[in-house]
Amino acid sequence: MTGLSRAQVTRLIRQYRQRGELVPARYRRHRFAGKYTFADVELLATVDEEGQT
Repeated sequence: MTGLSRAQVTRLIRQYRQRGELVPARYRRHRFAGKYTFADVELLATVDEEGQT
């Protein structure tokens, strides 16, 4: 009903009992590190345009 697993609910209940409040955790998306910088992309685009003419 809440969309939370049993383990998550158990952790929240324990946190509430210990602290008297619930502190929501910020959602942090896991991302792969960027391989190319913006300057790299611009350079690749320039080289690609040069090769097509």
